[in-house]
Amino acid sequence: MSRGDGSKLKLMVVDDEPDNLDLLYRTFRRDFQVYKADSALSALEVLDEQGEMAVIISDQRMPEMNGTEFWAKQSSAFPIRFAFS
Repeated sequence: MSRGDGSKLKLMVVDDEPDNLDLLYRTFRRDFQVYKADSALSALEVLDEQGEMAVIISDQRMPEMNGTEFWAKQSSAFPIRFAFS
């Protein structure tokens, strides 16, 4: 499983709305090492730098690339093990 510093699993939140990013960060930071991305393109850069995430929470409606397109691109490098809609 994808672990970050210590024994916390790595989680990334992807949303173009800063308030949503902050809320999700505060919600999960105690249990996960949380990475934030304000766009799908930024999320792909985080994945390139940090590697596989245990959990990714992504908004669907974002400029430049929607959530579905993001999942298609990231799954070629990091195949999805579980997905919920």
